[in-house]
Amino acid sequence: MRPQGRTVERRDGAATQGCGAASQQRPRFDGAWKMGRLKDVAQLHRDHVMPSDRDDVAYEVFSLPAYDVGRSPSTEMSTSIQSGKFRVPSNAVLLSRLNPRIPRVWAPPSLAPNAVASTEFLVLTPRESTVRSFLFWLCSSPQFFDRMVAAATGTTGSHQRVSRSDAMNIRIWIPPLVEQRAIATTLSDVDGLIASVEALIVKKRAIKRAAMQQLLTGRTRLPGFKEHWGTRQLGEVSEMASGGTPSTSVAANWSGSIPWITGADIVRQSVAKIRRYITEDAVASSATNVVAKGDLLVVSRTGVGKLAIAPCDIAISQDVTGIIPNRKQLTSAFIFRYLDYSRHVLASQNQGTSIKGITRGALAEMVVPVPTLAEQRAIATVLTDMDDDLGALERRLDKTRAIKKGMMQQLLTGAIRLPIPDDTPEGEVDGG
Repeated sequence: MRPQGRTVERRDGAATQGCGAASQQRPRFDGAWKMGRLKDVAQLHRDHVMPSDRDDVAYEVFSLPAYDVGRSPSTEMSTSIQSGKFRVPSNAVLLSRLNPRIPRVWAPPSLAPNAVASTEFLVLTPRESTVRSFLFWLCSSPQFFDRMVAAATGTTGSHQRVSRSDAMNIRIWIPPLVEQRAIATTLSDVDGLIASVEALIVKKRAIKRAAMQQLLTGRTRLPGFKEHWGTRQLGEVSEMASGGTPSTSVAANWSGSIPWITGADIVRQSVAKIRRYITEDAVASSATNVVAKGDLLVVSRTGVGKLAIAPCDIAISQDVTGIIPNRKQLTSAFIFRYLDYSRHVLASQNQGTSIKGITRGALAEMVVPVPTLAEQRAIATVLTDMDDDLGALERRLDKTRAIKKGMMQQLLTGAIRLPIPDDTPEGEVDGG
């Protein structure tokens, strides 16, 4: 049963935390929710068409690849579409039944005259007792996709499908119509906030990229710096350390306190997590080397272009090359920034057939700019400040996404009930 009585308590009886005195005093929805199935709130459409039967007609195609790339349908001519499709009505919600462990739910904001969808989508429209935006959020919820995953069948993990019948019979909770609107509006507002933060991150990244292009090439100089920049080969202004893997058949090698990483441990240009530790004997008996804190770690195979500044004294695998700058000529922070900016150059040096990589010789021959140490530090500081701003936005985005996931879990099951909007007619509150 759903909660009854106009309270500010959760279904488990715990008090909810309002956003202020006004929101705590406002009455909340208390209409009963019904247990039902997806087919009770959505109608399944299977209006099949074969676009190739028509000559030179443009179709708007909602496909899984189009969803994955940018959630924007492609425009294709009928003669190039070799498979059957489903027509997409104007108020449709598209729910992928292929590999439900990857949630794909689409509510197109507008449609071209000839809109069609892959037959891997369930083409749903809301019934009269359902709000379309609520149907979208219901199908997008983690608990709904848990049930989709449980209902999936298939011979391989990469081609699991949910039958149309099983999908339409997934059990759901159905609130009154007016509460559906309130839930959908609340979740859409959070989604709008996420979109605005994502757009700001894209803008900040573009600004940072432009700053790197100007500052790291000397096209734009920071105030107070006019000295000529020299250039040197990287091997002339740094030393390089190779890596290796201690014998995995000797368990004692892996019971020490020296951090040891592979290229997989470098994520987003930093050491994400240290998973394994080795002993001093393991260092002595293998090809690994320990790179000192503050020196550079460059992934030189299976992930060329990834790099980081060592957060501590750290041993490296054969996937990683350590770069130890000559402190009288080069700072780690500056060369880190320059190599990050020049990732395309590193990638272009990939060699090998089965395992591609860049050799230490190629790294050593790479030509790098060498401004004064003071200017190197100033440039690195500017770019680090930009990274800090981006990091704060990315943490805010992660937090907002987590909040949204929790809200979907709570609101779409009735575990928490929303305050009744002030403009809701009294007669609609209980009956929908």
